[in-house]
Amino acid sequence: MAAGQLMPYTIEFENEGQGLALETFVRDTLDPALDDTTLVLRDMRRVNYLTETETPATFPWSYDSRTRTVTVLTGDADFRQGGRFILEARLKPDTAPGTVITNQAVVHFPNSLEITPTNVIVSAVPLPTQLAYEGSSGGTFLAPTRFAARLTAGGLPLGEQSVEFALAGTSWTVTTNASGLAEISTAIAVLPGTYSLQARFAGDGLLYSSGETAFDYAIAKKSVRLDAPFAAARSTETANLSVTLIDDEGRPLSAQAEDPKTVYFELVQDGGVITPLGSVPLSGTAVALNIPLPSPLQIAWSVRSRFDGDARYAAAISTGVLQLIDQTAPTISILSPTGGRTYSSSQLVPIDFSALDSDDPAPVASAVLVSSGGLSVQVSAGNSIAASSLSPGQWALIVYAADWASNQASARGTDFQVLAVPDVLAPRTSLSIGSPQAGADPVFITTATVLGLTASDDLTTVDDGIGTGVERTEYAVDGGSFTLYAGDFALSTAGAHSVAFFSTDFAGNVEATQARALFVDITPPLTRLLVSGLPASATDEFLNSGDEISFAADDSGSGVAATFYDVDGATGSSVIASTFTLSLGTHTLVFHSLDAVGNAEAARTVFLTVRPLDSGAPLLSLDYPSPAGVGVEQAVGGTVQIRGRILDEHSLSWTLEAAPGVTTSTGFVQIAAGVGDVSGLLASWDTGSLSGLQTLRLSAVDAFGNASSTATTIFVGAPVLSFAIGRKYSNAIVSTLKGPTGIAVRSDGAIWVASTENDTILLISPAGVLLGTAGQAPGHSGEDKEHGKKDKDEKDREDDDHENASGLSFKSPQGLALDADDNLYVADRDLDR
Repeated sequence: MAAGQLMPYTIEFENEGQGLALETFVRDTLDPALDDTTLVLRDMRRVNYLTETETPATFPWSYDSRTRTVTVLTGDADFRQGGRFILEARLKPDTAPGTVITNQAVVHFPNSLEITPTNVIVSAVPLPTQLAYEGSSGGTFLAPTRFAARLTAGGLPLGEQSVEFALAGTSWTVTTNASGLAEISTAIAVLPGTYSLQARFAGDGLLYSSGETAFDYAIAKKSVRLDAPFAAARSTETANLSVTLIDDEGRPLSAQAEDPKTVYFELVQDGGVITPLGSVPLSGTAVALNIPLPSPLQIAWSVRSRFDGDARYAAAISTGVLQLIDQTAPTISILSPTGGRTYSSSQLVPIDFSALDSDDPAPVASAVLVSSGGLSVQVSAGNSIAASSLSPGQWALIVYAADWASNQASARGTDFQVLAVPDVLAPRTSLSIGSPQAGADPVFITTATVLGLTASDDLTTVDDGIGTGVERTEYAVDGGSFTLYAGDFALSTAGAHSVAFFSTDFAGNVEATQARALFVDITPPLTRLLVSGLPASATDEFLNSGDEISFAADDSGSGVAATFYDVDGATGSSVIASTFTLSLGTHTLVFHSLDAVGNAEAARTVFLTVRPLDSGAPLLSLDYPSPAGVGVEQAVGGTVQIRGRILDEHSLSWTLEAAPGVTTSTGFVQIAAGVGDVSGLLASWDTGSLSGLQTLRLSAVDAFGNASSTATTIFVGAPVLSFAIGRKYSNAIVSTLKGPTGIAVRSDGAIWVASTENDTILLISPAGVLLGTAGQAPGHSGEDKEHGKKDKDEKDREDDDHENASGLSFKSPQGLALDADDNLYVADRDLDR
């Protein structure tokens, strides 16, 4: 309520008794805070509560200003009858805050001597309240924070009142304590940022008015704890860098799925140079990254892990260490002085050693020379010390080394000797020549012969063998550059060679160069078979009984050492010493030779046939062109396929030749040649450049010198008509010759001719004289068959007559041939015989 505000009160009454209530009335005493000058009664109604109906009414009323009492005469009321009206008045304008206004009416039922008060309506002019915020002015994401506000009214605390705190859509309601303080501690799950924080008091609805306060409230990102990275690994391993990332209260970071968090690993190098090593998304509370150790190696590296923060969490960086695990001591190599060496008083003793470590690139090394007598001298690598400064006797070098991880090692070299006198003599070198070898100057060797160089060194007297030792031996082949001798070698190229060599001792004395002549022989001997002193080169040889067999071997290198042979697979090889003979029959002879350095000739095998003396010449024949051919049979042209036979029971060689002219003995040109028997094609002879008569000659000679030859004359070019025999257009006229189809020439030159159309065979001399006729059928006149045709029946009767005639009758004779005795053979066509 507020001062001057209109205060309406609704007063309702009802007869709940069973009887009629007579002359009822209502009295209400106004609160002193109400201004009675503003008193009004209105909205009067009669109400039937049974039927829930009402009607307007006018109730008489009066006001006693002295007692501030209002009396309203409401009349009679039956059961469940009554009414209501509104009494209103304004609060006085000067009503002070905190003033409580109460109002209660009393209903009088006179006939029942009963009064019934209404409920009390309490109102007030509320006191203004003050809400002062006393909590934190800001907070951190997910961290507990304190909201607090103090509620007062008129300078007095208000307890047991509800105060609401609201931030970014989230609210908290807290009850004030006796001192008026409302406070709460809670974790804020609101994303970091600046928000309006509101504290509200809604009022109590009566005595106290509402109040609120608001201000900017900052929510900071939550701090995180990021471990310092650490890993240790050997140089051959990968390092596992792992860190834990949690919030400052030890809890996992939230929203990892929707807002991924990444941890970066970095190498911090000299000068603050940052080199990324890799990144890993956070899953849970830890991340791990496997990396190879940085290069170059060192005992430790500074590494850091970095979280750049996100919408909820602050960034963080932690620096740690990546440690190299080095448990291996350095390896020491002593290069000089070499164990077993001897140094004369005029020499320098070189000091050379190294200390290597698989991890540390620069291990620290120191060295000392110690003598057998207990003396020691500090030395360093790369320097030399005069042997004269060391006492004569045995000395050794001891090296100490330590790496960056304090792994230590030491090594002692083999003892060396220091002499009291200088070395004045050069070394002596000798060339050793392995087997096989032969001869002296040059020495014949093979590519398998091993060559070696050995040297010894003297001090002051030749062959005393106590010098400072051979430092190196060098050699050169065939005038080439000298090469440091490192071990046995061989010469791989055939022919003459020169090997030069010399040695140098540790005192610097150089030997005069020596040289040896060598000849690499890789060629085996060549052995020839001799038959009665003459070379025999064929693989099949025919010998006469009594022929002597021997061998002749030649070698261009180290010389023939021996010739071996065996006959017919005899066990073991025999060394030839003289000539020998073989018995009649076939033999297998195997032989080869060996030279002085072991080069062996490939064995040769020869098949020998020993027979009695042969006096028969080879058998020869020219089958085409044949010496027996006549006339056009001897006319050829183009490429002529010459065929024939060459036979002998022993080996032979043959030659086919041609010369222009007839029966000539000079001017022959070879067409083909060969060895061994031949039957069939001898050669293809190109006659394109030839013409006219040519003499073709075939000759052969066997292994025993027996020779034979045969020849024929042919005509190269188109045939030329030289003499004709016939019925017409001929040199000699034979009128009975008609339709010749066959010819044969007797050994005396007489010519048989088949006169087919006259059914006869004629014998004619070479001059064209008819010598005789044979074979005309009986009753056959020899007329022209074209003009003497017969019907079929007549012809069949003649065939029957021929079948019954003598053997000298023919019908259409055609083919003729003579045998060696000039017997004539006839093909009688139409008589089918």
